[in-house]
Amino acid sequence: MSEFRELLRGYSDWLPEITEAGIGLLEVHYLKLLSWMPKMNLTSITSHREIVLRHYVECAWFAGLLPEGRVIADCGSGAGFPGVPMAAVRPHSEVVLIEADHRKGVFLRESTLGFPNVSVEVGRLERARSRPQGVLARGVDVVAVRAFGEAHAEWVAVLTSAEIAAKFKWDMQKRLPWDENHVAAFFKVPRETP
Repeated sequence: MSEFRELLRGYSDWLPEITEAGIGLLEVHYLKLLSWMPKMNLTSITSHREIVLRHYVECAWFAGLLPEGRVIADCGSGAGFPGVPMAAVRPHSEVVLIEADHRKGVFLRESTLGFPNVSVEVGRLERARSRPQGVLARGVDVVAVRAFGEAHAEWVAVLTSAEIAAKFKWDMQKRLPWDENHVAAFFKVPRETP
């Protein structure tokens, strides 16, 4: 069994159902992440165990809490989190990874080549072409993500610190099982009826 699968198996209690194909795609992404890390700053975490927990398990757990969507945008995707695990957990949703940094955009395109349901959009969020049903983010400006989601989507979800989440109204907040200082927060965007 590969290192990635062994580490992932250690956190199986927190993972939603992921197909074998989805796990294989996540493993390819993980290996590319490890190979690109010496060339560019994709994550500050260096322990392989922590990378699997804080990036793959955390984001897959998050994806398991969220509703389906035809198109889901990961705003400020960085190295592909939470969008890449979302694509593995929700193979019937198209996941658009929106990233402003061109170098990270190159990494995202390279690391998601095998994902049939992932596309990459490089550019600023306010200029994004995607009009998703759902918007998700982690570790980026919650105000900007909420504004984008409120203008274009049916729901918004973020992984953020409990302190930042407390500044906003949410329909649901759930603490991460392994980190009481961070939460998954979600709200449905109210729309006026015609």
